[in-house]
Amino acid sequence: MKKLVIISSILLLFLSSCSEKIDGSSEEKFKASAEKVKSKLSTEDQKRFEVALRVITASAMKHKFDHPEEDKDKSFNEIVLEMVNGKSYDNVVDIAEQYLAESHKMEIAGLKKDMADLAGRKAQEVALTKELDMLKGSLVKIDLVNGEPTIFAEFKNLSKDTLYRFTCSVYLKTDSGKFLTSSSSNSHTGKTSANGTVNPNDTFIATAGIGQLIMRDYPHVPWKTMKYPVKDLSQYHLIAGGMTKQLRMYEREHDLSSVKWDYWDEVNFVKMTTLIKKREAQKPTLDNLELSK
Repeated sequence: MKKLVIISSILLLFLSSCSEKIDGSSEEKFKASAEKVKSKLSTEDQKRFEVALRVITASAMKHKFDHPEEDKDKSFNEIVLEMVNGKSYDNVVDIAEQYLAESHKMEIAGLKKDMADLAGRKAQEVALTKELDMLKGSLVKIDLVNGEPTIFAEFKNLSKDTLYRFTCSVYLKTDSGKFLTSSSSNSHTGKTSANGTVNPNDTFIATAGIGQLIMRDYPHVPWKTMKYPVKDLSQYHLIAGGMTKQLRMYEREHDLSSVKWDYWDEVNFVKMTTLIKKREAQKPTLDNLELSK
């Protein structure tokens, strides 16, 4: 009998807390009724209730900004009072949780939309680089030339055709893809003329010096004391090599600059990919939000 009384008391308390509703007819009545709802709740639920009300306020602000014509003559407070009028604790929590879920879904959709442009241009860059690799560049060595560290890159025609009117680049970049130095030429002779040919399987060497500014900005590399020739800078997080940036073949021109893909695009691509995966793994709830003072 005693257990039955205890259970009944708990049930009555629960039903009482569920039956309490917010009166949004005025700000004074809202405050009084909200306090009455809170008084029936546990400490944990009181915190959840306060967070839910703040989330609903944020949703009202967003709605007013997104749909100014619908809320033309209403203040933020008036919109919130309408949203919570006649609502219980559970109703308020449900409204807030639904807004969090919808906002989370919209954020991911927005990120994916932005990512679509990056992914499209990234795919173009990869495809174009594959075409340009018909004239493949690779690092031979880094050696001293008149006391200056100099990159030697070999270019080889991997196609079955004679290649002509190309632009090659010898570069030094960070392992994250940021180019530090780059030297270009329009033919395998290194002249500025746009005329030059490379027969199938033919190779040529192009060079680029590593100037004082680069050596100053990357002092962790022992430029002056390392034993030359050097064939790998990966321990210093640097990559040296050669690449073809432009190539004309069969009246078709392959030009890397046409894609408009640079270091910062690559950085954003990696960040966006990571962020989307992180957001998709998350499930936003009121319990995950901090209640700031």
